[in-house]
Amino acid sequence: MCDAGVSFIKLGAASSYIKTNDKITAVSGSSLPAGILREIEVEKHFLSITGDTVIVIMSDGVADISLKNPACDGWVEKELESVNTANPQIIATRLIDKAVRLQKNQVHDDMTVAVLSVKKV
Repeated sequence: MCDAGVSFIKLGAASSYIKTNDKITAVSGSSLPAGILREIEVEKHFLSITGDTVIVIMSDGVADISLKNPACDGWVEKELESVNTANPQIIATRLIDKAVRLQKNQVHDDMTVAVLSVKKV
């Protein structure tokens, strides 16, 4: 099997998640969002991936739910662990639906989830 990799450049963005072989890896950045400072330090992350992989990126409207409600800490990882499909639409819909439920249908920020499914051929 040929290994592959994925590069992330983080500029204050919400965490991204990689699910490979039932392992969830969070990719985070600590810098401020683009446009806040004139000079920024770009954070680069490279991760090797093997086999079928799901990559999830999201807006802070989804990722920051646990900041407003600490009881929800780790909810994204738990949802991804329980997903038994690599179908991007199903995963994105499930994460958005869960995010709305966790906020008791009171959405206060935009919510975007993008999912990429990488298949070994």
